[in-house]
Amino acid sequence: MMTLKQILPSGEEFVYPTTHVNYVPLGSTGYAGADSPPTTLWRYDAEGSAIPLTEGSVFVMNEHGKTVARYTLYGEFPSVEPVKPRADENTAA
Repeated sequence: MMTLKQILPSGEEFVYPTTHVNYVPLGSTGYAGADSPPTTLWRYDAEGSAIPLTEGSVFVMNEHGKTVARYTLYGEFPSVEPVKPRADENTAA
């Protein structure tokens, strides 16, 4: 089982278990123009159901937690930085 982490452009994050993924780039199925489907990453659950992901940044990790694939489905990778406490937050009031 692999793990998939999706970060939406809003910064909201989701983590899903997945058995495998299928990446379908924009226009790869023979469509052209406005009828072209969006770039989609399909994730598959344990029952074999396919669930489409069409936005955000997606990271796929193997069973050891190593990132094995990374996809940008919409826009740029959001900036995710750890929050550092200010010096005055650690002092007693």
